[in-house]
Amino acid sequence: MAITHSRFSEAELQLLELMTDELVGRLRKGAIDLALLATDVDDEPSLTAEVLGKDEFLVALPSNHPLARRSGVLRLADLSNTRMLLLSEGNCLRDQAEAVCYDALLPIADVHGTSLTTVVQMVAAGQGCTLLPAIAARVEARQESGIVVRSLAAPAPSRQITLVWRKRSPRVDHYRELAALLRPLLTPA
Repeated sequence: MAITHSRFSEAELQLLELMTDELVGRLRKGAIDLALLATDVDDEPSLTAEVLGKDEFLVALPSNHPLARRSGVLRLADLSNTRMLLLSEGNCLRDQAEAVCYDALLPIADVHGTSLTTVVQMVAAGQGCTLLPAIAARVEARQESGIVVRSLAAPAPSRQITLVWRKRSPRVDHYRELAALLRPLLTPA
């Protein structure tokens, strides 16, 4: 974030990780100025969003899984006999991954994790597979993690990443400039 700090050196940056609904509520109330979300806010009339990019889903498999030995991309249909692990209820990533699983008729495990790191550890333990956002893959899928990550065939399922603020904010121009600085960080190299 050095690029944003040098441009917005007078801004106070406080990072919070909260559920989407809580972030949106804090935005509406004016308790926070901006939120980085992986969901749409079209139904929030007091908020506006600038799209930063697309975050494709990858599949995380236990390193001893038969599909982990394959090179290249996988199709969702390849996962039809694999238990898919999801986050617990209330997380937008769970909702997004669950929608992909339902559309592809993938079996969802009754076991759920409270964090993405926990779900990845469950994958490493052989409990099933999961859909992993590409922006989280570098951290969650380290070499020593016991998992293998594969891309999914086009059109790969994805989610949209947005920067969101109140429509009536006096800093709209700054927020658009910040969005322009952040956008290349979500664009594959």
